[in-house]
Amino acid sequence: MAQVLEEVKMAHELPPLPYAYTALEPTIDEKTMHLHHDMHHAAYVKNLNAALDKHPELHSKKVEDLVRDLNAIPEDIRSGMGRHIFGCDICQDVCPWNRKASATTAAEFQARPELVNPALDWLAEISPEEFRSTFKNSPVRRAKRAGLRRNAVIAMGNSGNKKFLSQLESLAADEDEVIAESAAWAIRKISSAD
Repeated sequence: MAQVLEEVKMAHELPPLPYAYTALEPTIDEKTMHLHHDMHHAAYVKNLNAALDKHPELHSKKVEDLVRDLNAIPEDIRSGMGRHIFGCDICQDVCPWNRKASATTAAEFQARPELVNPALDWLAEISPEEFRSTFKNSPVRRAKRAGLRRNAVIAMGNSGNKKFLSQLESLAADEDEVIAESAAWAIRKISSAD
């Protein structure tokens, strides 16, 4: 019986919340914590497992490693990325490390306007120098420039916006094979939407 249960065990499981659901009150109430952890985060894990179902070679990878090190994202997973490039603001809200941090109005902690919904076409073509200077001391650096560009190209395809076709055709000849392949996929995705 234990062997059967082990065979059906999901690759990734929702970890227990490492603190009480009330720990972030009054900033985040218990009901909201249940909603985010028990429903939203559980849905992320369920969707991740569903996405990886056809990719057993990825089951043993930690989520952090999937995000950071996964070179080419399998095609059947790409549509589920939507237009997301990196990260999740809700994660910042429920992060146990942030619970002791007080809100600040200090300019250095405010969102940089140019990075709120940044242009996909800019991210897809970002130069090494621009990446280093723009994302200095930023968690985006974990995705590396190549990962950010790849994600932007996939998001362009998922957008369905034909305005990206010309740039994607150029990116399909990129020296980075993963970018080139992702751009070819994005072109097919946009073109098939007709």
